[in-house]
Amino acid sequence: MPIDLTRYRGKVVIIDFWATWCGPCRMSMQHSNELAKRYGDRVVVVAPSLDSEVTQPVAFLKQMNYPFVLVFDQESRRAIRLPFIPARLLLDRRGRPRFLEFVTRPPVRPCASRSWSNLADYATAESRAAEDYLQAGLYILT
Repeated sequence: MPIDLTRYRGKVVIIDFWATWCGPCRMSMQHSNELAKRYGDRVVVVAPSLDSEVTQPVAFLKQMNYPFVLVFDQESRRAIRLPFIPARLLLDRRGRPRFLEFVTRPPVRPCASRSWSNLADYATAESRAAEDYLQAGLYILT
């Protein structure tokens, strides 16, 4: 069953598309976990798995102690056409897409980490300046 993201309104949502067989995905997820720890209850990480069965993603998240919302839906998986993974999408507190990242090679570059941290700072802030900054549109990093 698809996930209803409206339940997370008021929080920043990081959607981290991944699979257990994808090495760069593991690095991306580690960074998502660091952001989740940094921002606490202001951020939720939703982790749609592209694995063919659910047992491996469940075991991996448990082993790594990642408090992510695992999404495993074969129908939605077929409907989402990503050029490659890992891919991450940041939604602001109102559910608007603000940042899309395709990691083309490991490791996750320092500039990407800084960009994510800066955008997460703005996305979790509740100021007019933060809203103005985010109004600029969807940022894409490849």
